[in-house]
Amino acid sequence: MKHWTEQDIESFRYRLGSDFIEDLEANMKALGLNHASLAQRKGVSQARVSQVFNDPGNLTLESMIEWTRAAGLKVSVVVYDDEDAKNELGPIPAEVFQRCWELCGKPSTQWQLEEVSTGMFSMAAGEQSEVVFSDAIAFAEPVSTGNAAAQSQYSPKPSDEAILELAA
Repeated sequence: MKHWTEQDIESFRYRLGSDFIEDLEANMKALGLNHASLAQRKGVSQARVSQVFNDPGNLTLESMIEWTRAAGLKVSVVVYDDEDAKNELGPIPAEVFQRCWELCGKPSTQWQLEEVSTGMFSMAAGEQSEVVFSDAIAFAEPVSTGNAAAQSQYSPKPSDEAILELAA
């Protein structure tokens, strides 16, 4: 049985738009931004922000870029093969890609990603990290350098229960 997003392009576009808005709102919350502050930054009314956030089905790539830039964020389009060509499971939520990127230490270039896959890469703070692969999930663990302040900003390896939650 096909996923509901397979009904028509509008359904699929609405799902992608909804994922985008969920991610944008989560990132805005983390930055301490609300709809009013986003409206001010973008130069639109609060009503317009509410309109877009409540009906994300008509977002375009251009408007997604504008909204993220207004929030001081970035957006990326990801093409992937999840071996579900019949779309029985629907699209993978953008949050999954975001979380995997974070767990890999937020590589920003293909070279950093290659370093992650080989097991060693540099964190933004200049610390070295060892990458531990558990099935398809990678976890960055800071290597002890004696710099406790730099190390404290990285989370420890998640428990087996957390891995199972992510995989579910």
